[in-house]
Amino acid sequence: MIPKDHEKDFENLERIMKLYNNEFESRSDKAGAMWVDHNMKAEYLAQVHEIFERISFVNSQVLNVVFKKSGKMITNSGGNPVADFDEALVLIRYEYVLSPSVSLKTKVVKQRWVLNAGRVWNLIPDLSVFNE
Repeated sequence: MIPKDHEKDFENLERIMKLYNNEFESRSDKAGAMWVDHNMKAEYLAQVHEIFERISFVNSQVLNVVFKKSGKMITNSGGNPVADFDEALVLIRYEYVLSPSVSLKTKVVKQRWVLNAGRVWNLIPDLSVFNE
């Protein structure tokens, strides 16, 4: 059971991750950029639009979430953190089609989510896996 005072951070992270991934996978113009770290938004949007020209997403699945506090791993209980945390590393498997092919491809992507000083979750994006 997650401690009550950290439950809100966990619920916010879950909600924001779902919203971000829905926008990203649906190839929306904003592509979830509102959750990307402010200093990385311009580069992120340029990269994501290049990716969207080539990729159509079919499916995704969260494989694992690792929680950290000040860089140190936090114990999980049933997938939930059992203590205060300020970072989450999320492994997601994406299935997609890369144009002009019709073959289904699979990539595992690591998303790094960081809780900023205002207690808002921000994504530190790494889209390089889609360029391999």
